[in-house]
Amino acid sequence: MTDSATSHHHTDLIHQAETDSQVANINATSLVIGIVAGEVSGDSLGADFMRQMNNLRDDIVWVGVGGTKMQAQGLQSIFPLERLAVMGLVEVMSQLPDLLKARRELLSAFKASNIDWFVGIDAPDFNLRVSKKTKTPRRVLCAVRQSFYLAWRESRIHNIKAATNLVLCLFPFELPVYERHNHPAICVGHPLLRTIDQNLINTPINQRRSELVWDNDGLQQFFIERFDDVSQLICVMPGSSAVKLRLFCH
Repeated sequence: MTDSATSHHHTDLIHQAETDSQVANINATSLVIGIVAGEVSGDSLGADFMRQMNNLRDDIVWVGVGGTKMQAQGLQSIFPLERLAVMGLVEVMSQLPDLLKARRELLSAFKASNIDWFVGIDAPDFNLRVSKKTKTPRRVLCAVRQSFYLAWRESRIHNIKAATNLVLCLFPFELPVYERHNHPAICVGHPLLRTIDQNLINTPINQRRSELVWDNDGLQQFFIERFDDVSQLICVMPGSSAVKLRLFCH
């Protein structure tokens, strides 16, 4: 056996041992939730969801994929979430064999744990396929932060409807598209609103903008030259992954 094959074999054994450990912690009354975050920012959303669920009941068993924040809430990640954080056709195609292998590992763990719910955060191409594979009449299937997926083509709603029972939206403006297509969706709010400095929310926007500009020498001249257009400013926040940052910077 080659060094590479030996390494993969050892990794598979570790994953199987972790799955066996999770299954051993499940009893007849446990609520078993499969959860997958597709990128680093999804780890924060997943951890917030897990924290609130853990506050509601203390017998939840978490099975799936997440980062350090989700693991701190009780998830024993089947594999690192970085395996799923791919973007763009070229990168996806180059990683396709490993993505398919990751999906098989995940579905195997879900089957062994007999999950009650599945919650997919981000990574719609991956998570919606997983959701379809796990769908049963009694299983709750939720998707989080899927509206950007719809923004490219609203017809994708049919894929979401086929894969989920419910969509958890972060912002109220996301709801109308689901209402138009008669698919259950609720706005749970963005967790940032619970952690952000309340002064930033309560301070009038023009005052905050003025303080930002006039406390920063590098921005003063920029705004003086564009004073009439200040109200049209848009903040671009490309996300948490290095791939997105490279795309925006180039």
